[in-house]
Amino acid sequence: MSLSMIPMFAVNDIYKTREFYKDILGFDLVSPNHVWVDGGNLLWCMVQAEDVRLQFITQPPAYGNEMVEANEQTAYYFYPENVKALHDQLSKKGYKVSELMDTPRGVAEFLLIDPDGRRLVFEGKP
Repeated sequence: MSLSMIPMFAVNDIYKTREFYKDILGFDLVSPNHVWVDGGNLLWCMVQAEDVRLQFITQPPAYGNEMVEANEQTAYYFYPENVKALHDQLSKKGYKVSELMDTPRGVAEFLLIDPDGRRLVFEGKP
C-alpha cells in the first residue's frame, strides 16, 4: 500500500506561524484555497519546502486564546492510494473508524483515533 502523510498543527496565531515558516525556514504557501471564517480571518493554510508539507489550523473562536489539548486539535493527514478500500479494510478488521465522508474540497476522508488519542485522518479521491 502506498501512503503519504501531511501533519496538521493547531496554532495560536496562524499569521505569525505562516510568516515564520515562509520567511525563516523558506517554505512556500501552497494552499491557494484558504478557508476563511468570520471577518475574513485565515483559518487554515498549507506550506511546502521540497518534499515536506505542513498544515496549520488556528484555534476555533470558541476557545479564545487558550490552546486546547494538542490531540484534540492536531491531526495527521494520510493520503492512501484508495481511501475507500482502506476504510473498508479497517472497518472489517474491527477498528473504530468514522464514516467515510465527502468534503467540500472534493475529497473523501475518515477519522481514526490511535491508542494515544492522536487524530489520524485518511483522505483521498472519492
